[in-house]
Amino acid sequence: MLGAAMAGCSTNNTGENGGPSPSSSTNQNQKAGENDQETNERIKIRMMSRDLVQEYVEDDQVIAYLSDKFNIDLERIYVPSPNQTEVFEKMNMMIASKDIPDILESRNDTPIGKDIYENLVKADKLINIEEFVEAHPGRYPNIEARIDDPDAASYRASDGQLYQIPRIFGAWDHGWYIRQDWLDELGLQAPTTHEELYEVLKAFVASDPDGKKNVGLTISNAWWLNHVYAGFTGTWEWAVRDGKYVSVWSLPEQKEALKFVHKLYSEKLLDNEFFTHKQERDEIAKFNTGRAGVLLLGVTLSERVVPELSKFKADAKVTYFNFSGPAGPARISGNKFFEAISINKDTKDPQRVMDFIEYLMSPEGKDLWLNGVENVHYKMEGDTIVPNEDIRKHEGWDKGPHGIRSIVDVSAYLQDNFTTNIEEIRSYMDYLKGTGIAATNPLTGIEFDASKQFGSKPGDIISKYEAAFITGKLDIDQHWDTFVKELYAAGYKKLEDEINSKMKP
Repeated sequence: MLGAAMAGCSTNNTGENGGPSPSSSTNQNQKAGENDQETNERIKIRMMSRDLVQEYVEDDQVIAYLSDKFNIDLERIYVPSPNQTEVFEKMNMMIASKDIPDILESRNDTPIGKDIYENLVKADKLINIEEFVEAHPGRYPNIEARIDDPDAASYRASDGQLYQIPRIFGAWDHGWYIRQDWLDELGLQAPTTHEELYEVLKAFVASDPDGKKNVGLTISNAWWLNHVYAGFTGTWEWAVRDGKYVSVWSLPEQKEALKFVHKLYSEKLLDNEFFTHKQERDEIAKFNTGRAGVLLLGVTLSERVVPELSKFKADAKVTYFNFSGPAGPARISGNKFFEAISINKDTKDPQRVMDFIEYLMSPEGKDLWLNGVENVHYKMEGDTIVPNEDIRKHEGWDKGPHGIRSIVDVSAYLQDNFTTNIEEIRSYMDYLKGTGIAATNPLTGIEFDASKQFGSKPGDIISKYEAAFITGKLDIDQHWDTFVKELYAAGYKKLEDEINSKMKP
């Protein structure tokens, strides 16, 4: 059983508008410039993304519905990208062979993603989204609302124009899970500060309620420690100090955060194996089998946690909690968008491709990829949606909404159909969003020339020293200044100077 500490309930609603029916796409003769080649013939639309993870069956009824509605044949090109770069490496090869999909994943906040985006823009291979929408007033209200959002500004190319449609991401769902039954057994409360977290973890490890030699806190990898660091710095990656942007890795507060994490690690209150974990597998397995009492993970993955834990121990209880460090909440989040899609300027019917995207962003389209086709994927009993479990299993809906949604939205997991813990998850997410209880990177989504110039070298230095400080291979006080000096010599000094010459806090 999963019990949430927060009250309240809300649906995950983007607040986007209804768009024109796709059937109208052949009944309007609005001028869209030289790329506006509306046609009645059936066309193929090829989509490329690293998030098209659903293994579609040939008789997928959502795809059939969309194909009939728009008179299209959809071809999905899925490129698994555990490092988020593989899809762009594949795209580079396709571009070199002049094989550009109609709809392609796009981003400009990583070196390889930015290179591809800017090169395609310079080669005049992408549709200018703003110009296209302006040429069709009233036809694309959802796309227009998306690109007019202030957070979309970071998606502009170096020429100042917008060739991307950002994808909704929303508040990060990362949450702190804790064994409520262990707290009850030991007469403890969920921690609210980093000091209380230390004491709770100490009690968990010492008492070992399930007798499995638990490790206290377990995480997927070192990146997740940014949540802990934020409690000490009040931000992540970049901070504002004395009216300037500075790297958090230069801050004395970050040094103190690392000392706290080292303390947990050295006293075996933090899983000493997290550096070698298989992501979203090893840490979940430990929590599910009594080998950890606290887990940091996306709350929308609770279906991989709570049922398995119940199999291990039927009366186990889990809840979420939040705690703060000296500077604020031990939680980070990004902006409402993550990555984007671009449209090949040479696609056969740009209007129909835009109509297709507009539909997926509309309430009607969202209902389709959330619930499926009525009387096929579900039926209505009064106001209740009753899913057809057989067809959903056949089509692979077990991981959430239909995979077609990833073209426009990667946030919509909080639906009744996809988790038995819906009320608890919604309450927690509603609490997080309602209180703004998260630190954010003030420079999210903005790429700078120095980052491209120095590549991965600064990040490699951070990773090397972070691991050494946490494990105790290097003394933090003794080697901190050397670390910061090496980091800035590797490019952070030039990057910091560039940021402050271009940006004002």
